[in-house]
Order: sequence, then C-alpha cells, then structure tokens
Amino acid sequence: MRNRVTLMLGGTLAAANLMLLSLIAGSRLVVLPKEVASQAKPADMIPRSEIQTERVSVKEIPARKEDNVSSDGHWVVEHWKEYEYRYDAEGRLTEKIPTGQESVLRYWIPEKETP
Repeated sequence: MRNRVTLMLGGTLAAANLMLLSLIAGSRLVVLPKEVASQAKPADMIPRSEIQTERVSVKEIPARKEDNVSSDGHWVVEHWKEYEYRYDAEGRLTEKIPTGQESVLRYWIPEKETP
C-alpha cells in the first residue's frame, strides 16, 4: 500500500515538473512579436450618438376642489420627450430621432402667503 502511494506521488511530481519545464522552454523558444500591424482601415467618419430628454411643454393648471390640496396654489404639468441625437465626425448634428419615450411630470406649487 505504501509503495502505491509513493509511486503515485512520485509520478505526480514528475509530471508537474515536466509540464513546468515545457512551459519555460516554450516561452523561450517561441518569440511573440511586440506589435502586430493592424489590418483595419481607419474610419473616415466616426458617428457619435447620445440620448437626451427635452421639455416639450409646460402648463399651469389651477387647483380644483376634488384635488384635496391644503393651500391655494396651482399644478405645473411638464411634458418631456426623449430623442436620439446623431453627430458626424466634426461634431455637427446630423439627425434628431424621437425614441418614443415620453414622460409627464406633475407637481404642486403653493401660492406665497403675504404677511
């Protein structure tokens, strides 16, 4: 039993040493170039795009009784749309494309109390 364990351990160590020696020898025999010439052609136009949200409209709506607000004031309703802007290589806007995303923001502005 002890001979088997010793034989297996010795075989494993020998195999590991052989692998290490082959890696060291391979790294010295195979020389990799430091630079490789690119086969890609330089792009004449590098398009750039970004997504922005623009406010389309703002409306002030007076309060109603059913709004259940505690003070006098008014609602402000803002309508926003999202657009994709595309630019050319010189940074000029070439296209403005609506993405279909829209948002409506409503908030309450109380009237200022005068003393």
